[in-house]
Amino acid sequence: MDSLAFWQVLCFSCMFFMFFMYSILDGFDLGLGVMIGFITESDDEKKTLLNSISPFWDGNEVWLVIAVSTLFAGFPGAYSKLLPAFYLPFLFIIICFICRAVSLDFSYSGKNISRFALTVFSVSSFLASSAGIFFLSLIVSGLPSDETGIPRMEIGYLLQPLPVVFATAWVLMMLMHTFSYLVRKTDGVLKDRLTGYAKRLGTIFLILFVTSLILLYFRKPGICAQPLALIGAFMTFAGALAYRFSRNSEREKHMFGLTALAMGGIWLIAAGAMFPNFGNPAGNGTAAMTVYNSSAPLNTLKIVVFSSLIGMASIIAYTVFVYRIFRHKTVVMADRNGA
Repeated sequence: MDSLAFWQVLCFSCMFFMFFMYSILDGFDLGLGVMIGFITESDDEKKTLLNSISPFWDGNEVWLVIAVSTLFAGFPGAYSKLLPAFYLPFLFIIICFICRAVSLDFSYSGKNISRFALTVFSVSSFLASSAGIFFLSLIVSGLPSDETGIPRMEIGYLLQPLPVVFATAWVLMMLMHTFSYLVRKTDGVLKDRLTGYAKRLGTIFLILFVTSLILLYFRKPGICAQPLALIGAFMTFAGALAYRFSRNSEREKHMFGLTALAMGGIWLIAAGAMFPNFGNPAGNGTAAMTVYNSSAPLNTLKIVVFSSLIGMASIIAYTVFVYRIFRHKTVVMADRNGA
């Protein structure tokens, strides 16, 4: 099929799928970094949780790399306008990711816990995840833009209720996703404590999520006519509700899938609120930066899409292989000196 619009939508869909896969696979280790100082009571528990993500965390970030690469190659017009508008936030997030990676390597060498490195790991995980989620929430809620479609950062829009509530709900979903992963990787007292924390988050998330949907409706009444947004709202609500009733039962093994379903729903809501816009400008103005007017030429789009599909298939195969190898519960090995 040589329809330019078809390849534009397909490339956009591939990019959103990559961001979704990144959020469910790297989301739980970002959430672990945020919470590890609050949900553990001993160094052994910290080692157990760090061991649970050590085989995966760097491989999970490949999804983010190929998602941004797809945006750069498939939609250079949007990339060239978004980057100058959000250059400082992007740079800040990248620095946080660098600090997070370095501090994680130094936080636990297999024997001792470094308090300083673990603190840097927690702070950088929180800043990277919350800043990225808030940035996406701003795009979903809408930002003013100039006549060329470049968004403008204005304090009044940064502090409005919709992006704040939506971002807070998204962060809570990330933490729920973290608990759903850790409950399957731990046992005993630690598992019971994590399950107790998970109980509290489910109810709070549902309240914030419904509030964000109401605020989104008042900001964009036409959202009710977007099938993607409606499907996403149903997926998120159903997944979060089922998650809430899966605690302390035989169904806890499904918790990870339920939170992944709920996170997928949030991404569908974001896609429904944005598409076909990239900048999603506030007000009633027409977007100058859309999927259709900021894409690469047809032949380039085909190359980008085929490359993305091959890359996604390879990463999925690698992910299934690695997660299957390390599917068992995490244990802390004895020190090398026999202690």
